[in-house]
Amino acid sequence: MPVLLNHTSFFHYVRPAYLINAAFFFAILAAVFLTLSFTSLYRRKRSYFIKRKVEKRFETLISNALLEEETAAEIPAGITRHLRSKIKRAYAIQLLVNARRSMRGIAGENIVSLYLQLGFKHDSISKFKSRRWHLKAEGIHELYMMNQQDMLVHIYRHTNNANEYVRTEAQTAVVYFSGFDGLRFLDLVSTPISDWQQVKLLEQLKQLTPKELTGLSKWLRSENESVVLFALRLAEVYQQFQVHEAVVHALSHQSEKVRIQAVKTLVHIADETTAAALTRQYYKERFTNKLNILNNISAVASDEDLDFLAAELENSNHFLKVAAANVIAACCSNGIQLLKDKASLAPQLYADIYQHVKFQVSR
Repeated sequence: MPVLLNHTSFFHYVRPAYLINAAFFFAILAAVFLTLSFTSLYRRKRSYFIKRKVEKRFETLISNALLEEETAAEIPAGITRHLRSKIKRAYAIQLLVNARRSMRGIAGENIVSLYLQLGFKHDSISKFKSRRWHLKAEGIHELYMMNQQDMLVHIYRHTNNANEYVRTEAQTAVVYFSGFDGLRFLDLVSTPISDWQQVKLLEQLKQLTPKELTGLSKWLRSENESVVLFALRLAEVYQQFQVHEAVVHALSHQSEKVRIQAVKTLVHIADETTAAALTRQYYKERFTNKLNILNNISAVASDEDLDFLAAELENSNHFLKVAAANVIAACCSNGIQLLKDKASLAPQLYADIYQHVKFQVSR
């Protein structure tokens, strides 16, 4: 039979004063939550309308700048008064940077002229001098996008900044200002250069006329692994044959990632000694780079490498065996016939490999 709880016994354990205090606490908590939510919503809404207002004011100004065949005209006084607010100036700078990103020639120069006439360079320098990393990085970005070459020396000092975002913007800036010569920061940088940053720098350099990279040999000997990796990629993309020996030396680098890239680079700057260098290194490697070597050596292999490749057909690893068969078929005289004979002698081991390679060759 259920026991009925006497309401007097409840208040014996929980005093009414505690309930009142708890209710008061949760009421205050709810009020604070609502206030913060309202404030956040108000700020977002206010920010949106300010941004739209700045965009509306600048649409005509930027359009005129893009269409003018000469330097942009004088700025209307109303625009200057409108931009006294710090937040409005920040939005306006963002609009100009976005416009400048896709503009070259006179149109781009006019955007820069607007930036200078409105005094925005001062804002960018203030950000650049800030101790806050996100403002410093933003300032660097604005200054190089607006081609403020006079800031190069100051920005260069931050190419080895402890903060990743600051140094990547600084590295991008010096390459933007100086092209291939801007890569001199690789002489001193001790912090990592991320793979993504390396890709971005290579994309920047694609727009420029290729040249011999005189610092490559030094960068390939750097104690900074990421510098060595980037130097190898530069040597590959721009086919810097003069560093062939240094790249061969990189095959024995302690980092497997560097060794893998060294293999890829070497076949792009190959000479008559390249295949031998790769086969010598092969026996010192683990599976990953062994497979990498076999996948790349087809660019330089010949009948002289048949003994090495035939030995790898006996490898217990199926992937290495297939990779070696592919190279034999592609690079050795009568390679397909050699594989066919091998399949006839040991069909259980080589028949499938032969059929696979034959199919690949016929495609």
